[in-house]
Amino acid sequence: MRCFDIAAKDHHADEEIALFPALIESMAGSDAICIRELIDSLTLDHRALDFRWQRLREVLHAIAAGDSVSLDPTDVEPFICMYERHIAREEAELLPMASRLLGDDALAEIGKAMRQRRSIPSID
Repeated sequence: MRCFDIAAKDHHADEEIALFPALIESMAGSDAICIRELIDSLTLDHRALDFRWQRLREVLHAIAAGDSVSLDPTDVEPFICMYERHIAREEAELLPMASRLLGDDALAEIGKAMRQRRSIPSID
């Protein structure tokens, strides 16, 4: 539960607050359309994943509290499938695009912003 309550939310915030704006700022030519479509789609995924997680979380919280409840596979499977597709798109599309469009300095700044959001000391 901690993974999806904290790490997933932090990951989505990292993308939406730091990476996505940096990509938009770097846009040129035909990249602009691809980046905007990808960012819009991934952002919608974040909202849908969060919605599905909140439903699952309620049941998992009850199970953790010792309540006799069932975990419905029709809630679990779509969540898993959606996350698998989302991660695959990030790895196949978002990360290569970021690597191609953003320089080392921009990537270092994004990493710094991510660490600051988590109160992790700088590695400078």
